[in-house]
Amino acid sequence: MTGGAWSFGELIFAALSRATVDAEALERECLGALETGAATRYINGLRVAKVQNVCMIVGAFGILEAEVSSLDAYKGSTKPLQDLIDRLEQEGKADLAKRLWIFTKAVNVLKHGKGRSHDCLLGLEDRPPFLRVRGRCDAFFHEGDVSEVSTLIDVDAAFVAAASGVLREIVAEIDPWAWHFPAGGTEH
Repeated sequence: MTGGAWSFGELIFAALSRATVDAEALERECLGALETGAATRYINGLRVAKVQNVCMIVGAFGILEAEVSSLDAYKGSTKPLQDLIDRLEQEGKADLAKRLWIFTKAVNVLKHGKGRSHDCLLGLEDRPPFLRVRGRCDAFFHEGDVSEVSTLIDVDAAFVAAASGVLREIVAEIDPWAWHFPAGGTEH
């Protein structure tokens, strides 16, 4: 990060980093407390940390979509992230395009539940290790985990790290000046 005013991308990464640290600290505190006794507040604390991760990822990708749609190349697009995915594929960046596609589908599932995006992710033959999708008939990711929340995507530390990595790569792909606030003074 630069010494001047941060770019919008840098602010997103700082916020993601802070939220991740907060969620991990809460999880460590609650797991430590549960080693000496079971208390509902610590189980709920673990669940809060998981929901915090979901909110953080959904929010970060929502912000990304808004920022991409504001760029000249994507103005007026009804699906700016899909247009960006298409552009990445045309430029020979198929791996990044596929990872962005996976995260757009995963975020859609987190927001809307079962549907086409969920079916797409369930049908992936080469599902990456960070992507754990609850099946149509699965009640749990880990049976007996009382801290589990009822999402169709397991937004654990590996998922958050992979999502943050994709966000970082996408920000590097698009015009960096589009991510700056109008106020000058940003150093690069």
